[in-house]
Amino acid sequence: MQSKWNITTGNKKHIHDLARKRFFAAVDEEDGGFQDFIHTPNFVLVDKAKQIRGIYNGTLDEEVNRLIKDISILKTE
Repeated sequence: MQSKWNITTGNKKHIHDLARKRFFAAVDEEDGGFQDFIHTPNFVLVDKAKQIRGIYNGTLDEEVNRLIKDISILKTE
C-alpha cells in the first residue's frame, strides 16, 4: 500500500483560516499570528473533490476504527 500525505504550506494566517473556517479543525478564534498554534484531537477526512467526508476524534478507539472503515470506503469510490 502506498501512503500519500497532502500537507498545506504557505502563509500561516491562510493555513489557520483554512483549518478553522473550511475544515473546522479548531474552535478557537485566534489571529493566525506567530504564537497561534492549532492543536486538535480531530482527524478530518477529505475526498478528491475537497469535500469533508467525516470528522473523527483521534483519542477514541471507536472513532479511529470508524475513520479506518470510512477510508476504505472512500478508496473504492
